[in-house]
Amino acid sequence: MDRKEYMKEYLHNYHQINKIKLNEINKQWIINHPIKFKRIQKKYRLENRKKLSEKGVNYNQLHKKEHNDCQYRWVEKHPIKFKKTIKKYHKTEKFKALSRKNKAKRRLLGYNKKYDNIIIGKKEWHHMNNKDVVAIPKDLHKLYNGKAREEHRFMVNQIVQQIYGGD
Repeated sequence: MDRKEYMKEYLHNYHQINKIKLNEINKQWIINHPIKFKRIQKKYRLENRKKLSEKGVNYNQLHKKEHNDCQYRWVEKHPIKFKKTIKKYHKTEKFKALSRKNKAKRRLLGYNKKYDNIIIGKKEWHHMNNKDVVAIPKDLHKLYNGKAREEHRFMVNQIVQQIYGGD
């Protein structure tokens, strides 16, 4: 065994034997040098960003069930807080847009906004065809509800052409 291998094995054994003592020394150093420790941590994170990212992904995959259980326990302990949070999120424009998109996907319809929204007040998104949607007043959209899909589209598309012009 050459010197390099010997030293590697020796240090490994030393760390195994004196693990508790070395951990205490490290903890004490961190307490005594908080600014220096933060600087070292930051430098390490910047230099090893990709490695840490992969490590995080792997950790999340391995501990997914534990994380989900923890979330469920929190929801059970804080039902009122959870309801408030969900209520607040459901009012955001982000949630409403995602909801519309998901509903359209479920119906196998696209959600490509054909024109910029010019409607002020209450609006709904109307499918001109299976891909494109346009914003129209809610009352106007409800006017032709209950008709067959193609008849509804034909009637509302005529009005959309008057509002937006063009095709």
